[in-house]
Amino acid sequence: NRPRAPPKGAGGGGGRPPLPMESLEMAKASKTQPRPKTQKAGDPAGLKPLNASFTDDSQEHMSEELLQSLQKENDDLTSQLNGMAADIREVEATAQSLSALASLFSSKVEEQNASIEGIYRSAQESTDFVKSATKQLTQATK
Repeated sequence: NRPRAPPKGAGGGGGRPPLPMESLEMAKASKTQPRPKTQKAGDPAGLKPLNASFTDDSQEHMSEELLQSLQKENDDLTSQLNGMAADIREVEATAQSLSALASLFSSKVEEQNASIEGIYRSAQESTDFVKSATKQLTQATK
């Protein structure tokens, strides 16, 4: 389930989702503003007139249900966003740890390379010394 984006213009501008109180204010404001006139049946939008059996009480009840629904959706989205932010912080911390470990690994490899080069030079010198010593022993026994 992907969260739905808030409608354009919702949330006081800035492209951010409305805060819980803003959602309530928007819903309350929509109750006090006059309703647009419905279009005739032959109009392209195909809107039908409101059923005359709806009373102000039922519309207020529907508005309260809408308010509750919007508040629940807003709370769910806020919770989802907070969860994603926590996940992102965790991934970021893990990435930083991996970067530090990779850097440490690289420096240890460089240290080992320097040690191996030193050991190789020592082995070469030792081989030269053994050859020289063998030559001297051979001459001494003659």
